[in-house]
Amino acid sequence: MIPLVGKLRVKSIERTDVARVMREVAHDTTAKDEKTKRQGRRIVRGGEIVANRVQALLSKMFALAEDWKLRPEGSNPCRGVRRYAEHKVERFLSNDELARLGAALSAAELGYDLAKASSTKMGGRHKVAASSATSIAALRLLLLTGCRVGEILALRWQHVDLERRLLLLPDSKTGAKSVFLSQPAIDLLLSLTRQPGSEDVFRGERSGKPIVSLRKPWERICTSAAIKNVRLHDLRHSYASVGAAGGLSLPVIGALLGHAQPSTTARYAHLAASPLHHAADAIGTQILAAMSGRGKSSPSGNAGT
Repeated sequence: MIPLVGKLRVKSIERTDVARVMREVAHDTTAKDEKTKRQGRRIVRGGEIVANRVQALLSKMFALAEDWKLRPEGSNPCRGVRRYAEHKVERFLSNDELARLGAALSAAELGYDLAKASSTKMGGRHKVAASSATSIAALRLLLLTGCRVGEILALRWQHVDLERRLLLLPDSKTGAKSVFLSQPAIDLLLSLTRQPGSEDVFRGERSGKPIVSLRKPWERICTSAAIKNVRLHDLRHSYASVGAAGGLSLPVIGALLGHAQPSTTARYAHLAASPLHHAADAIGTQILAAMSGRGKSSPSGNAGT
């Protein structure tokens, strides 16, 4: 963003400048992949979705500029700039993928990679660098609670109330919230060893500091489980999809996930088990039973319509 507007004065930037920035970012003009001394590598990506995020950032910056009297009130140049269309694709793990994920997690706890094991001539297990047991536990808790990644990484023992079966998170995307724990989630938390002098639930085994990222362990697990195109955040979607398919109402799913707006939960409506399908199954089962002579006789041979 700096190469595109860095030389312009805050008060002189207009709507056309913002539109130009969005076009440049959308067309990957500013994309780069370069080596750096401190971080090792810096990757800057472009695209239409990134352009929308840049516009949102600029809009916030100019709103602050108005508050700080650097621009006239109501002069935000981002207003009226057309955003690119976004088509959200929700990714849910199927039952088969969940089974493979469970097997891969269990294998990783022992330091094995299922994908490499299947390629060996002997068909035996293939020993690899073991993923951190703490990272694997964090991945399991993500799936069992539907929490956001940041909520799990920042989890502290003082937030865990096993007696009431709750995670009492002081801060989240929607503010303070309570996460209801299932028995499998409780069993997982009980299996964890608390580090002396630390309140962090998921503490790095080498650094002695909280785990800051699960990206690399997750990528290894996905490769081992032969699962493609699944982000960590998709574990949250999978948690909700299992609830919807199991017949839970959207308000209940929204409450479990901590959604502030019902519209956020509405994305799972098409996965909900239909009451009409349940009714059709019940009638079909009864008709087949009657045809086989196992059904109960109806009270009357005539029925009104």
